[in-house]
Amino acid sequence: MSNKVISMEIGLHTTRICEVSYKKNNPHVYQCISFQTPENTFEDGYIRDKNKFVDTVKEKISEAKFKSNRIVFTVASNKIASREVTIPLVKENRIQDVVNANATEYFPIDLSEYTISYSVLEKVTDKDDRKLRLLVLAAPNNLIRNYYNVAEMLGCEVAAIDYMGNSNLQIIKKQVSEGTNMVLQVNEQMTLISILEKNVLKLQRTISFGTVDIVEALVNDRNFGSMSEQEAYQLLQQMDFNDIQSEEMLANKTPDMNKEEPKDSKVSDDYYSKSIIIDSLSYLVNNILRILDYYVTQNQKNVETILITGNGSKIPAIEQLIKQETRLEIQGLNELNSVTFNKRYDIKKEDQSEYIFCIGASINPVNFIPNEDILKKKKHLFIHNMYVIFIGSCIFSLILVGSAYLSYHTELQVNKKLKADIDKIAGVEEIYNRSIKLRDVHEQVQELEKQSSNPNEKLNQLIKDLEDKLPNSAVVEAVNITSSDITLSMKTDSKETAAKVLQQLKTIPSLSEVTTNGITESRSEVGVTTVKFVINARYDDLLLQEGDDNE
Repeated sequence: MSNKVISMEIGLHTTRICEVSYKKNNPHVYQCISFQTPENTFEDGYIRDKNKFVDTVKEKISEAKFKSNRIVFTVASNKIASREVTIPLVKENRIQDVVNANATEYFPIDLSEYTISYSVLEKVTDKDDRKLRLLVLAAPNNLIRNYYNVAEMLGCEVAAIDYMGNSNLQIIKKQVSEGTNMVLQVNEQMTLISILEKNVLKLQRTISFGTVDIVEALVNDRNFGSMSEQEAYQLLQQMDFNDIQSEEMLANKTPDMNKEEPKDSKVSDDYYSKSIIIDSLSYLVNNILRILDYYVTQNQKNVETILITGNGSKIPAIEQLIKQETRLEIQGLNELNSVTFNKRYDIKKEDQSEYIFCIGASINPVNFIPNEDILKKKKHLFIHNMYVIFIGSCIFSLILVGSAYLSYHTELQVNKKLKADIDKIAGVEEIYNRSIKLRDVHEQVQELEKQSSNPNEKLNQLIKDLEDKLPNSAVVEAVNITSSDITLSMKTDSKETAAKVLQQLKTIPSLSEVTTNGITESRSEVGVTTVKFVINARYDDLLLQEGDDNE
């Protein structure tokens, strides 16, 4: 989407339009046009005859070949209420909620008939004082709707509706130097007075006085004859007021031109015309002095310079009279800093300030939005979000189905391959089954061997060991053998031999725990000694373990 917008300021006599970049701190102006507002179509911010006005605007936009179809309006009206407030420092997306919650305290009006918006004047981020200074605005719904209807008739989309005070601030804070400065934006029907301290707006007031009031003072005075408003405006631009004596003129001592005066009278036509102009300017000057006094009293700071912009900057009387009454340095705004004009578009530097409102409205508008449009946008956003969620769900479902199908297809191919591999080695199954049968037979044989195994299989070796180890005089009378124990009934000729038998039996590897319960000794009638005893022994543990393993 292009970042260009059509920015429009509608005045009682003049309408100004710019094609400018949108929401850029240093905007680029592609082209500007101004033309006379169709007669009887505009009043106090309202476009009364929309058809007549739209026809003229369409013609001018077509001639200028504007390309954008998005439009920004900057609006000033006595119907718009404003109030400077301070709120706690909150996130940007929460400011509007805070303003809406406290709107009834700001404005004693029926808020259902108004659109509420705001402009951030200053952000204070001190550790002990974190707050926001806001300019809160309340515009009638029918006023804002009036501009939406015009945009629709123009075939354009409303990008934003700004307040002229905010539009002015976006530009002038980049034009003034450090220090405290007053900026007078003197337009056709009103004068916007802004006091900035270090480029931060400290005070802003609107005075219902503009160049139209001076022009009408000349046009309506019978001594000037029939003079058009354009001729009166040109006369004002040409008149030099460096020689004025405002003390007399501001005292409303305007000479009576109907009264006959001597030819050498000091009262001249030039003096009379200047006195008329100064008299009409007294309202503006008095209000400027009043606002200066108020600011100095409240802030204990003096204003250093006054910057004059708008239509009034081309009328010498305004600058010279204000300078004489305030004794402050007066500066004209001949060129807009931080604003780039298309090189192909020929605009004089002194005319750039006439488009301050149009350009400023494109930078950071307050953007009045009718309540019904807010509800529509919320509804549209809800429907859009639901549509996005539905589409997203469908896409996600398709992805899941696609992923499942791909997985199924992949597994199907793997299955086919495995079946083919199985078919290739089908003979292995027969070999495997035979192997299982042989294994079962082998296990049965092993089990049979275990069941039939016994330590007594070593009995022959045990008997041989007994023959080798026992003394010749030792006689084994009886043997009792189990799978683990051996009992020997022995007979010898002496106890010493019996002891030796015990010692020898303990050296046989296959026996362990060789013991005897007791020895009995007897002597025959012929004097032969016989010693009898019973020996208990166990097969060696290793031999028993081997037997258990075999089992």
